[in-house]
Amino acid sequence: MINHRSTYDKIHTMKHVPPPLPTIASLAWLSFALALTPSALAADFLMPGIQAKAAAGAGQTVSRGATSMYFNPANLSTARGVQPEIDLSMAQITYTYQNSDTGTYVPAVLTATTPLASLGLAWKPIPQLVLGLAMLPLGNGSAQVDNGVPAQITPGTIEASNVTRKQTAFRAAVGSSVQFNKMFAIGVSLLYYSDQSKVTLVKSGTDRVTLNADYKGTSKQYVFGTRLNLPYSVTVGLSYKTAATRPYAGTLAVNTASSNATEPNFQNQDFKGVGFDPAQIGFGIEGRVGHVGAFFDFVREKWSAGRTTYKQGLGTDGDATDFIDTNDITVGARVWLTPQHRLEAAFGMDGGNMRAGDPVDTTSNKFPSVRGVRIGQLEAVPRNIFSGGYRYSTGRSSYIEMAAVYMYGALLVPDGFYQPGTYSLKVIMGSAGVSYSF
Repeated sequence: MINHRSTYDKIHTMKHVPPPLPTIASLAWLSFALALTPSALAADFLMPGIQAKAAAGAGQTVSRGATSMYFNPANLSTARGVQPEIDLSMAQITYTYQNSDTGTYVPAVLTATTPLASLGLAWKPIPQLVLGLAMLPLGNGSAQVDNGVPAQITPGTIEASNVTRKQTAFRAAVGSSVQFNKMFAIGVSLLYYSDQSKVTLVKSGTDRVTLNADYKGTSKQYVFGTRLNLPYSVTVGLSYKTAATRPYAGTLAVNTASSNATEPNFQNQDFKGVGFDPAQIGFGIEGRVGHVGAFFDFVREKWSAGRTTYKQGLGTDGDATDFIDTNDITVGARVWLTPQHRLEAAFGMDGGNMRAGDPVDTTSNKFPSVRGVRIGQLEAVPRNIFSGGYRYSTGRSSYIEMAAVYMYGALLVPDGFYQPGTYSLKVIMGSAGVSYSF
């Protein structure tokens, strides 16, 4: 799964230069953390490559071609000659927040319909070596506007806000694999991310601008992988993705005038922040007997390693969070109707970066289930994923494939914590992909 941190992580660790006024800092942190909409995060959890989409996010063994560099670059070894690939998707994302004060606030429903694309090229110059280059899915598009979002602008005060956000991003992967023999291959890849976001918050029912923000940043991760082709049509994949400490820089314009003032009073600030993408340890296995096959995928995400990053946080609770390592698990089955026609179905569970169900102790610093959940922080919500796919093969590395994905999840934040209520997520996605080897 693609499991990146969102705006909470970029803002939770901001260190201002010069030191900010306390009231402005608190307002900026609380407001900006809310300003994330589904279109901006679409690429953060929608997996690259048509194979992963058909397999509910599994990629340790089942991914192929250049987009496999995101999951396990050793799978590049399955390419032949020159092998371009492309997959196109249309995802409808519905993210709902119901504030715990149901008598005052109706559910805020944030909806986006987002086109996504992955592009890749693998090249096998010699039998033992494959090189790869891929463009990963982007969440770009026109400005997304969400109205009436109940936002805690200042501590203890919740008001409905209209949030406008526009994001541009560049995401790429480059890597290679070496095939030592028919059984064993290794691979390495570099994932590079660059994005910029512009956010505006306006108090609902007025033209009062609460916040204008503009930030940008880059990050990179390395992925190392192995692929073992064992007897009896069994394949095992192992991978390790390094953690990334993601620096950000930007500007904030915060309106500190009273709510009934006729003129705004914007305080401009520069900020620097640090986000965190966890290290990931992946394991996958697949096998086939006759016309039937099955696969299993497991990814351990090491969120707990980021605690030192968050101890530098802005705000009153930025230094008191212990994050939990989470697991992504996928199982699936395949049926070959003929050598050219294949059907598959899969089910996956993603833990979310702060999973639900952990004990909550308000006297302790350890309550990761409820920390950092914000409007639009999609990945804090644990997710269940159902997928199905059909592939028509014209050769070993040439195919046309279609996939359908349904994803849902929910997370409850109890009263007594920041932005309490129920957060729920639903995604419906259809995809089609083509790969051809020359």
